[in-house]
Amino acid sequence: MCKGVQRKVLSLILFFLLINISFLYAFDNDDFQFWYTQNEEFRISEDFKLNLEEELRFGDNTNHLYYHHHDLGFLFNLKNQNLGFGYRHIYEEKRNKFKIENEPYIIYGYKFKRAIFDFGHRLRFEYRHFDYQADSWRLRSKLDIILPIKFYSFKFQTYLAEEIFLNFYNRVFSQNRLFFGISKDLSANLKLDLYYLLQHTKSSLAKWNRINALGAKIKLVF
Repeated sequence: MCKGVQRKVLSLILFFLLINISFLYAFDNDDFQFWYTQNEEFRISEDFKLNLEEELRFGDNTNHLYYHHHDLGFLFNLKNQNLGFGYRHIYEEKRNKFKIENEPYIIYGYKFKRAIFDFGHRLRFEYRHFDYQADSWRLRSKLDIILPIKFYSFKFQTYLAEEIFLNFYNRVFSQNRLFFGISKDLSANLKLDLYYLLQHTKSSLAKWNRINALGAKIKLVF
């Protein structure tokens, strides 16, 4: 991509980000949050890796920790596809008390390229075990559109993503997430990902609750 085209693409992306953020602040009167994720990836072999993840979510305008999870996952690469499984242990505050969710899962993903864009699609099938309510199954489908950018000697990636959540017990879509983010390899072993998230969640009263969040993810590769 020539430098002139690179500058135009970068300008459009920055313009979209500013418009998107101003729209969210202008029209969304719900909670603003901060999500922080730390991921450690251990490469067992060229096609097999282990992932450890911890995530914290701060709500009530980022003043209150209400969510915390630990995740252990294994992923097998098959050319442009991958298959994996794992377990997530979740602490989430409900009615002023932290409650536990145990969540084993399997995932399947694939990647492809069209023109200057990279695409990724991931399916995640979860079994959600609770001590305080009935267990359930859930399917998550996430589509990523990634644009690699080189601005002079500075290389990074921008992406748009959407993830939908389908509950099997009542066969309804319960959640939708929209992401806009920028990621950068700071070194061969360290990656930084910054994103903005708009999330809609369907409540038990059939109403859609909305949050918007600023997220940061640090990934270490060993």
